[in-house]
Amino acid sequence: MRCMSADVHQFARFIHFNWPQVKYLPEIHTEMALAYIRSLEQQERSNGRIGRVYASIRKLDVACRKAGIFAADALLLLPYKDQGGPGSFHSEPRPVAYTDEQAQTMIAHITLSDPAAARLLTLMRVTSLRAHDATIA
Repeated sequence: MRCMSADVHQFARFIHFNWPQVKYLPEIHTEMALAYIRSLEQQERSNGRIGRVYASIRKLDVACRKAGIFAADALLLLPYKDQGGPGSFHSEPRPVAYTDEQAQTMIAHITLSDPAAARLLTLMRVTSLRAHDATIA
């Protein structure tokens, strides 16, 4: 509950800073929530934190509808992906693994300058070892 309160408080501060004329909850709209999410992504906040903020803003929306602050038919404060809103908690795409051919080409190139590193990389490729597991002494 504290995290949600803190998230909503930060959202309110963001709105107050960027839209000082907004004084009441019914004046907040979707574009403001999306601008806040974009600002968190630009600040490179962790994906878990951004996901928690999504949930907090959506809970605020539900609470305001139940209390009659927002009209039941009003646009969502933070729409879901199929409604034009943000799609997931991840601000950056996840890395994609190299193909086997790409890995072999890189290892062949490294073999010339550092054969030991090339052997380690070959072992990692063949056994699917992660870098952390392969380098533990």
